Amino acid sequence: MPEDRVAALSELVSYGGRSAFSEDRGLARRLYFGDRPPDERHDPRRPTADADSSVVRFSFFFLVDFRIGGGDTVIGQLLRRLAGSLSIGRRAYLELLRDSYPCVFEILDVRADGGLTLGILWVESDPVQVDSDC
Repeated sequence: MPEDRVAALSELVSYGGRSAFSEDRGLARRLYFGDRPPDERHDPRRPTADADSSVVRFSFFFLVDFRIGGGDTVIGQLLRRLAGSLSIGRRAYLELLRDSYPCVFEILDVRADGGLTLGILWVESDPVQVDSDC
């Protein structure tokens, strides 16, 4: 249900905004943005790369992908600590989100074996190889 998704995301953002994550958030910010000043952290030639979307992409990176102290993620820690108190819908959505990689991809190549080479359009990165058995 859509209200479960909104509530789950709100719970995740609130949990990840706790002061206990301040040091991890700072490290993630330096890793994600590098040494570039805030006004140079996006590429104006890319329509999805405006200042607001870079903050959203960073937040998603920090909450779902970045490994905090101990090797866990914020979403993983939230699920471990609060799973029993979350509704079934909220917990299910967060579990799916934890294990997914929502992003906009561009197909760069389709291999003879059925695999793909993908480019990630939101961030500069190396192409991703996807095997046909995935």
